[in-house]
Amino acid sequence: MVPERTITCNTKTTNTILTMDLINRILTHILGNKYYANIINTRGTSKCEISCFIFHTKEEALKHKLTLDTTRSFMFIETVSFRSKKKY
Repeated sequence: MVPERTITCNTKTTNTILTMDLINRILTHILGNKYYANIINTRGTSKCEISCFIFHTKEEALKHKLTLDTTRSFMFIETVSFRSKKKY
């Protein structure tokens, strides 16, 4: 026999989550989606530029940073975030 499960719901927490979801949807509609890009430096020069990859999550950008650390051609500078209505 399967025991019955009781589900408790904290309405204050649920309302806060729904409110934040609504705010995020409004921001996405007005400002666009949030993306991340890594700024890199070509070693041996003073040239800094955005890498050719655009990421949907910060975790993906950090994975790219780890691969940049293994190369001798590029040096990681920082990860920047931006919003765009264009889908990447």
